[in-house]
Amino acid sequence: MKEIFLHKDWELINPLTKERIPAKVPGSVHTDLLAAGKIDDPFYRDNENTLMHIGEQHWLYETRFNAAPDILKSRVLFLRMYGLDTLAEIRLNDQLLGKTRNMYCTVEYDVHTILVAGENRLSVLFQSTFPRIKKRQAERRFANGGGPLVIKGASQIRKSPCNYGWDWGPRCVTCGIWQPVSLIYGEEFISEIKVRQQHFKNLVLLQVTAGSKTGNADLIKAALFDGEKQIAECTALPAGKTALLKLKIANPKLWWPAGEGKAHLYRLEVSAFSAGKILDLRTQRIGLRTIKLDQKKDKWGTSFVFTVNGKKIFCKGADWIPADVFYPRVENSKYRFLLESAILANMNMIRVWGGGIYENDIFYNLCDELGIMVWQDFMFACAAYPSDREYISDIKQEIADNVKRLRHHASLALWCGNNEIEMIKNFLSKKPEDGKMTENEYKKLFHEMIPQTLKIYDDETAYWPSSPHTPGDFGNANSELSGDAHLWAVWHGRQPFEWYRTTTHRFISEFGFQSFPCVKTLKEIALPEDLNFTSRIMEHHQRSRIGNEAIINYMLEWFRLPSDFKKQTQLSMILQGLAIAYGAEHWRRIKPRCMGTLFWQLNDCWQGASWSSVDYRLRWKALQYMARRFFEPLALSAVENQQTLCADIFLVSDWSKPAAGKIKWQAWHVNGKKICQSEFNFHLSAGESKKVGRLDCREILKKHGLYSVLFGAECFIHGKKLSETVFMFSRPKHIEITDPEITVKIKNDLLLLRAARPALFVTLESDHVLSDNFFHMFPGRDYTIRMLKKNPGFPDRGMEKTQITSLYEICNVN
Repeated sequence: MKEIFLHKDWELINPLTKERIPAKVPGSVHTDLLAAGKIDDPFYRDNENTLMHIGEQHWLYETRFNAAPDILKSRVLFLRMYGLDTLAEIRLNDQLLGKTRNMYCTVEYDVHTILVAGENRLSVLFQSTFPRIKKRQAERRFANGGGPLVIKGASQIRKSPCNYGWDWGPRCVTCGIWQPVSLIYGEEFISEIKVRQQHFKNLVLLQVTAGSKTGNADLIKAALFDGEKQIAECTALPAGKTALLKLKIANPKLWWPAGEGKAHLYRLEVSAFSAGKILDLRTQRIGLRTIKLDQKKDKWGTSFVFTVNGKKIFCKGADWIPADVFYPRVENSKYRFLLESAILANMNMIRVWGGGIYENDIFYNLCDELGIMVWQDFMFACAAYPSDREYISDIKQEIADNVKRLRHHASLALWCGNNEIEMIKNFLSKKPEDGKMTENEYKKLFHEMIPQTLKIYDDETAYWPSSPHTPGDFGNANSELSGDAHLWAVWHGRQPFEWYRTTTHRFISEFGFQSFPCVKTLKEIALPEDLNFTSRIMEHHQRSRIGNEAIINYMLEWFRLPSDFKKQTQLSMILQGLAIAYGAEHWRRIKPRCMGTLFWQLNDCWQGASWSSVDYRLRWKALQYMARRFFEPLALSAVENQQTLCADIFLVSDWSKPAAGKIKWQAWHVNGKKICQSEFNFHLSAGESKKVGRLDCREILKKHGLYSVLFGAECFIHGKKLSETVFMFSRPKHIEITDPEITVKIKNDLLLLRAARPALFVTLESDHVLSDNFFHMFPGRDYTIRMLKKNPGFPDRGMEKTQITSLYEICNVN
């Protein structure tokens, strides 16, 4: 089998004006128009508002390609469109091959009778989705959420929901050939590989099912490689178009998530032969592992814990949205940077949110390599959905296509039916109501049809009907007794950060807090006069209903208000990190009652205020640096009590072995004098969370003042510091900090910092990832900062021009 990708010489044609411009495939109408200079950047200021017409009209893609005469003699000859967004008519040499109405499906067309030797003309006409949405809404209306500016009725069509706008992204309704296009030909085509694993002590059995297009092969072979070494092989005679092969692997190297061991991968090769001649070869990378969702009765209710190779794993991570509004322009380097950023922040799970896309293969390949477990939502989010025969047929094909594409990935941990449909009351009703789907319709889709389809294509990966979901309690999606939870009382409910410490949910799959990105990122899409929280343009780039107001209100609760926009954006990032740390540290402290915390969200799709920890230009925000600390495998944290003026010191371990060492703590006056210090021993069992000590701070605070003392604690094992925490008994806005007088030396591309007095939230401005940032400093210590990872979007200018500030400069200096 051979595959020729048809990505050259495409043109985009405006059917209204007949104008032609060069087009990129894979690509989108917006990015082609932008590249040709026909439109301005949709992200700049409020250009988005002037470009809505793009999604309201039809667009035509066209190319010509040559086919050699021998191709026409092939037994297998078909055109494959890996993804068309969304309503498309495909023609080859002016003959209609078919129509599509689901951007998530791959379509194939036999072209034996249509393809000609020499030049061929391929065209794809994309129709606007708005007339179809309007027509279907008139027949039966379905409500959809996602924010105040979301286009209504988007759930009527199988297209990425957030392309119609969301509460963190713009409305840039586009279309185009968003995935590859190819011509596939040969004498046989291995169309499907399904691998089942059985694990025993020191042994794994693989059952490989290979499906072919024509049944023309007389022998199918499966071989497993560890690097370049073949370690197992099996051949079988096909039964029609299917062959079953079994491989035995002794002493297997298992795949483990990050922090638990090596994410070892093998290469599986499946070949089709006829009379000793190879007809086709397909390759997959697989990991030998078991991943189960363990739900068992316990003293708190029912557990919700992922077990990998029999070991219970506390999941640490974030939710993922599309990394650009225009999906095809996300380069592999961006995927790698973002997922490696997750690893650098000690994450082991990513949840692919259900309002975007099933990600490209590179995403899952990288998760396999890095040891990142993937919680994969199906693409349904915050809406009521149709259940007519045509719509259900499209969904079945969508699930089949994507499950077959992704099921072999070692990183795949869970299939999830949807995002928040059970949680949001506006979308479900017991009896038919305008805008809603009935509970029976919902259950037939998410509790029956999807899991039944999964049994056909992937009966090994666990399925969860919705996020959040409480088994047996349909009206309470966020139970503390079982299931997963989305906790938004902080932010949407305006509860204080301390509210997180009152919760005892079993697995938190979503919670979040917004911030602005750094001012450099915002300057790319704004004029100088726009750089104000309340300017029209900053409010345009803020899609949450309560957005900027909530940031300011929480900021006033915690900090003195900075005097200029740059400092306000810096402080918003610190505030965001502080909020998420309150939740993440608490849920790690109460394990094994809680066994996972995923914050909303890792990445961004444009330049604006959002919940992301890494901004659109791949600059780490404070939250990402703080996650690197609060997700440490051995993490120290403190819970201070304002009434008793005592602090409980907790140590949480993800280690597979016991840990023993010392906790050293100090009290510091804001004038730079050390008030006192002490230490005590600790011992933790493997994977334990434990209160290792209590500090009675009453006398210290009585003598030196509540607003003049900062406390620090550090964890040492064999003399090496592994974790630290800083706490106080007052909001930072009331702490009487003074100029820390930070001095800086540069030595061999290292920053050497020292402070005369305590410095809170020391901030180093850098486009790249540093070994630490937004951290605290105490006098008499050396702090060494190095470059940890380069941002592919910016040149490396070294550390010389790094600007350094702290909370004192941000909030106290005009």
